[in-house]
Amino acid sequence: MLSAAAAVLLLSSCDKGYKDLNTNPDAVSKPTPQYVFTLAEYYGAGAGGHYGSSSSDLLLGTMQYTTSYNDVAGFGSKYIQSQVQASAGAFSAAYPDEINQLNIVIKSVKTDPSKANWLAIARIWRTYCFMRLTDLYGDVPYTQAGLGYDSAVYKPAYDPQSTIYPSLLSELDAAAQSLDATKTYYGSSDLIYGGSAAQ
Repeated sequence: MLSAAAAVLLLSSCDKGYKDLNTNPDAVSKPTPQYVFTLAEYYGAGAGGHYGSSSSDLLLGTMQYTTSYNDVAGFGSKYIQSQVQASAGAFSAAYPDEINQLNIVIKSVKTDPSKANWLAIARIWRTYCFMRLTDLYGDVPYTQAGLGYDSAVYKPAYDPQSTIYPSLLSELDAAAQSLDATKTYYGSSDLIYGGSAAQ
């Protein structure tokens, strides 16, 4: 009995400073939207290499603008197993590297009226990313996309392309109309327009 009491005392003394010791001093408690947006924009522009050596390479093969005979393992031959990874790479990378990142940005700025432009630009870039996904693959997860972190939706439903396009156009119109030249923007964190809401 005495040894059990001693063990309890020893174990409780080991807890001192444990929480601080195991806290990453470099971690942030909430995301910095402009940095997350930069990353989403970088990957969405194809700079991360998700779309082959160039976006045109992926488009040519996946969209069947070019193709090859089935007995030749050239890019664009969708029935050859060795080519599956080449055309699947953009799909596999888009959701964690673009859509999830943009969802983080949207969630962190949507309740702040002073960041209306931040929200609008994130929505516009998200629309672009989804447009490319549905152009390449047809039916894709859209309405439930990126809800794994927030809502535990790990197997999102695929939306038909026929409903995705009208939704994208509506989202694009709403985001463009909400831009306000008098409010702040991402500034140099925007790799394409450098913080110009007018552009």
